Amino acid sequence: MRRLRAVLLPVLLVSLMPVARAQEGADEEATYRVELSAALDRWNDAAPEDRLKRAIEVTEKHLKADAADVSARLDLARFKLAAGDPDGAQAEALRAEREATGDQLAEAKALYLIAYQESMNVHLPSVKEKDRERAQKEFQAKFVELWKKLVEVAKGEPAATRLVQDDQDRIATARTLNLLGKPAPAIDKRDTKDELASLRDKGGKVVLVDFWSAQSKAYADEIANTLAVWERWHAKGLEAIGVSLDKDRALLDAFVKEKKVPWPQVFTGRGLADELAKPYAEKGWSVDRIPRRYLVDHEGKIRFVDVRGEGLEAAVKQLVERAERAKPKKKGE
Repeated sequence: MRRLRAVLLPVLLVSLMPVARAQEGADEEATYRVELSAALDRWNDAAPEDRLKRAIEVTEKHLKADAADVSARLDLARFKLAAGDPDGAQAEALRAEREATGDQLAEAKALYLIAYQESMNVHLPSVKEKDRERAQKEFQAKFVELWKKLVEVAKGEPAATRLVQDDQDRIATARTLNLLGKPAPAIDKRDTKDELASLRDKGGKVVLVDFWSAQSKAYADEIANTLAVWERWHAKGLEAIGVSLDKDRALLDAFVKEKKVPWPQVFTGRGLADELAKPYAEKGWSVDRIPRRYLVDHEGKIRFVDVRGEGLEAAVKQLVERAERAKPKKKGE
């Protein structure tokens, strides 16, 4: 019997090792997601001042323990792009490619393409003028090659285009992570009806602040959903202020009239150069793309950025319900 135990015990231990390793991997993955969620928690006002930096730190720490986690590697590439490190993002996307298969392989190639383009945008201006034309041609040739490989893996140009657009949206949203939980910048402007459009008179309510343009297809595609959410939630505490970044007032007026947009519109004709679009550090709203959308809670803090589709109503519902719960209770309630 002792001999049998002596033979079976090592065999049993060896057979259990993959199970133990799998459990360790699952525990590590769970810990990573919890730590990442804490860093990104929009409701946590005690979260780090630099949420994006913390997200990178948490992801890098996790990948030291589990280098084969492709999903986390893709997260890291996006975070590094959002932080303005396209070279680092390229390296992470390339590592992800080596481990990825199927849909994740296509994601990795899309991220590498985006990172490559942003890297060239950073480096080309520093190339000596006599060498710039040659460098530009080399960049374009490699970009075309990368695009063709992505189209092949994604099984068609429409799918490849969607992948790139989706990742660009996620990266743009990641760039706004540090705004979550921050006090919303002031808006005190005369609107197109010469009335004051201000956040100050909307205390206790949820406010949608929409930076948009009548020439933006993405905004035009979303306006029907936005109007439907407004109609369902306005009476329950949803307000809105539009900031048109058009340079032609006629385009704004025609769009608002055609779509029957009911909320006030601010217009200066300066486009992205408008002072409201400046970086947050300069008391602006950090608008670097059109459209850009913010949801401000009843305390005047930014809680959601660039929510649309079904996500818009879900976000509004959360904020309105939180505002309702925060109201002082009447005697007897």
